[in-house]
Amino acid sequence: MKDDKPKQQGRVENTTGNGMSMAMLLQAEIYTGDLRAIDKKLFKTGPINEADVLQLKSVLVTLANVRDFEATARFTYREYHLPSTIYKPLRKHFDLAKYLRNKFVGHMHPELLAQALERSPLVSKILPSSRDRQMMVLINLWLLETAINTYVEEDGQHKVFDTVPDLLYPPEWEHFGSFMLSAIDGAMEYLKLLREYWGPKVALIPPAHTTREEIATAGRQRYKYLTQ
Repeated sequence: MKDDKPKQQGRVENTTGNGMSMAMLLQAEIYTGDLRAIDKKLFKTGPINEADVLQLKSVLVTLANVRDFEATARFTYREYHLPSTIYKPLRKHFDLAKYLRNKFVGHMHPELLAQALERSPLVSKILPSSRDRQMMVLINLWLLETAINTYVEEDGQHKVFDTVPDLLYPPEWEHFGSFMLSAIDGAMEYLKLLREYWGPKVALIPPAHTTREEIATAGRQRYKYLTQ
């Protein structure tokens, strides 16, 4: 097993061969910035307004992005495995975040709405006549709670929690908040280790050393449609 201490030698341009590329390092920097902007008080007090709900959704998106990023960065553990020791114990946190992003945040799954209305039919009577912003906060929490509670095995056993959380009950929100904070702190540490190790090995070309031909070539590049 190789030494896990960061190595300062062997600076290369844009890639390290079997290590992180400049694009991957840029991803790590962006996700770190997103996580750094989070107000952690949210996970102690709970959402109290629409901006809090939006931030909560943003957190789930970023954690899900970190989860996807880790799958692409896994090959780098052959040289530097320390980040994997941070990520592995928190894998279930990131898996849940991705599930919530896919079913509640990035895409509102129709079955989620159906199960939510079935569980709380009173909401269907309140919603059409309600324009209260605080009511929308509660409805978002209700949908989030439903999404969490659908994260179950085939036998109905929850994949993460021992009991079904009630996010409107402060002690259970605190428990969920601790779960989220563990994921946030773990993601920050994971990305920090990658950035500190691979950053010195991925060298940008200084602008002064960029030739006119390189600039002209870049200017002629056409944008391409991003396929899935």
